[in-house]
Amino acid sequence: MNHFAYPNAIQKDDESFQFIGCGRFAVFDKDMQPDGYEEASPNTMSNKNVLKFVPKDPFFKPKKNKEIYEKTDHTKSRYFGCSLDLAWYLSYINKYRILKEEFQQFTKDIWATGEVGKSGLQPVDEEQFKEKLKAFLSDSQDNIFICPAGNFAVNMTELIKDTTIVNVYDLNKAIRNNPNKLIVLVNEDELKYLNDIFFEGKNEIGFLARIKSSPQRALGFSKEFNSSPPKIGLLILFIAFTSFFVFSQFFTPKNISNESISYEQALIKTTDGDYLPIDQCTYDSPCNITSGKSYIYVKINSEGYASAFLKDRDYYYNQEGSMFINKAVEGIVNLWPGTSDDRSPKRLFQLYIVISSQEIATSKDSKQLTQLPNGKIVGPAYVKPRPE
Repeated sequence: MNHFAYPNAIQKDDESFQFIGCGRFAVFDKDMQPDGYEEASPNTMSNKNVLKFVPKDPFFKPKKNKEIYEKTDHTKSRYFGCSLDLAWYLSYINKYRILKEEFQQFTKDIWATGEVGKSGLQPVDEEQFKEKLKAFLSDSQDNIFICPAGNFAVNMTELIKDTTIVNVYDLNKAIRNNPNKLIVLVNEDELKYLNDIFFEGKNEIGFLARIKSSPQRALGFSKEFNSSPPKIGLLILFIAFTSFFVFSQFFTPKNISNESISYEQALIKTTDGDYLPIDQCTYDSPCNITSGKSYIYVKINSEGYASAFLKDRDYYYNQEGSMFINKAVEGIVNLWPGTSDDRSPKRLFQLYIVISSQEIATSKDSKQLTQLPNGKIVGPAYVKPRPE
């Protein structure tokens, strides 16, 4: 059984800090509480902030028969404080998403420290962090320590031996290529990417991803697509069509110029399962992608539209033949390289994203386009097809 462990350090009389072990969260069936565990009730003032960052997806709910339990390395010690927030957050996600097998095999437990504030992950006390880091490095069984990037100073490198420091996007690659301990640095706004990197399933876009994979379920229809929709589905459809008619007659949206719209984030999921900013996919170091399984995630600064295009030789191809952001601020789209029979690994494709405050002209994904549609152009990023 893997745990999410939060290390503890207390202040001594001489104002130095001493490591006193870890509190360890684990998820079990409610009727299978193991000996030595208690139902978790974290002693932190940040619980509201932790829950704020849990994905807001109506189908992304904890399983009713699962519960988070806790044990401590030393039962007589009092374990508390906001530095346990990150471990509690990961455990909460673990109630309804399974930890990926590669992490289960790579480490016994996963250490995590960091306070979850209103804006995201915050650093913890520097001196306490040093003691926690020393304790992690001396532990013989646990090989992953997730911590705020703001806590890791250059002068701490002297503490590290046979340890690799990675950011969240490079973690999958590091596990495959490095048998040593890993310190994973997480920036303030990167909490949501831990969900997709550590756990099975894809949920970083929430409800949008559900609509792409199962629109009938997202709209309240029954599991069998051909069966009759329940009353709630009919009600939703009635409200949607009525609202569309009324608003189309009387409502005119504000027109925002393309000059004011820009992208805040653009990540690509590679063949290796890594998540890379698209500006890292260069001509000299292109990103490997697998047709139909790699995708890009884009977030823009205001409500608008976006389409993705792969350039194959002299032509552009609208990925999935649609706007993957449609009057929204974020979206995902799968990538489909290899528009001809030649899928040589030496071939490079150029990836472009077109964003706009107005609707973007789309075309069938097989149609050859000689130019990109109107809008603000992001790219090119360079990608090359590779089988899994």
